[in-house]
Amino acid sequence: MRILIIEDEALVALSHAMVAMEAGHVVTGTAWNTFTALNAVNYQKPDIALVDMRLSDGLSGNKIALTLYRDYGIKPVIVTANVNQVDPDVFKFSLSILPKPIGSSALHLALDAASDLLNAQSH
Repeated sequence: MRILIIEDEALVALSHAMVAMEAGHVVTGTAWNTFTALNAVNYQKPDIALVDMRLSDGLSGNKIALTLYRDYGIKPVIVTANVNQVDPDVFKFSLSILPKPIGSSALHLALDAASDLLNAQSH
């Protein structure tokens, strides 16, 4: 599965990338705000995106998640310390909502579940 990581904290993004790669996924890149996220999705064609709610340009995670889903058909996995700030519409189509801080085993399980869901939907 191809994963775009949308996270403005470099160490957190690196940690997520390491877990994803250890689980056998391909990390297409990282983004830290709305502009870099939407630019990256156009060029990198991820299957899913790990999306934080609060990024370097503010509380933009909801907008990014909605755009990814509505314009590109990409379902996000929300990984945020601000679960209460997730838009109700984003809850409806997200593959999962994970509260920060998240351990590597929990993220690994969430990515495996997302991969299984995407594979089931494509068959």
